[in-house]
Amino acid sequence: MQSEFNQSFEAQGEAFSIATLMYARLRRMFGRIIDVMYVVQDKDYACYVIAFAIATEDDELKRLASRMQALIEQEVESQSKTSDALVQQGTVIHPIAEQTEIIDEVYQAQISHHYIGALR
Repeated sequence: MQSEFNQSFEAQGEAFSIATLMYARLRRMFGRIIDVMYVVQDKDYACYVIAFAIATEDDELKRLASRMQALIEQEVESQSKTSDALVQQGTVIHPIAEQTEIIDEVYQAQISHHYIGALR
């Protein structure tokens, strides 16, 4: 379990590094700003940023995009292996866990609003 966490943390750190480099290059070359934390957290947004980076026809951005794409594919494969292992063990993933994750995300999104309101 600990090794899975370390691998996930390292992959997230690498994704953050790549996204930061993409952010700097996109901003410097094209005036485009991306949300680095959102790239790391949301695969759909990361895929959008990758597609945008490839569309720019910039060699450095293409290289970074391919590194990010490889990282996403690696994470998808590891998640599918984990879910396959849980199915083989007979472990059932309950939808309640998914609902609490959604509620946690909504709560985290609202924290900034509470903080800004407290300053007024």
